[in-house]
Amino acid sequence: MKRRGRKADLYNGRTRSAKATAQEKYTKSNKEVKRSIKEDKRRYIDNLAREAEAAAA
Repeated sequence: MKRRGRKADLYNGRTRSAKATAQEKYTKSNKEVKRSIKEDKRRYIDNLAREAEAAAA
């Protein structure tokens, strides 16, 4: 997930086709990063809930 490098490729593209290809790659990487962030948040919240249940029991 080298999103930053893909962003640079997007800006440095010289032709329309190069920019279009870079945009597709960046979009894919961006979706992966966002999905990963969602999963991490979900795991964190679930872990907090488990700890709270254990503390309450």
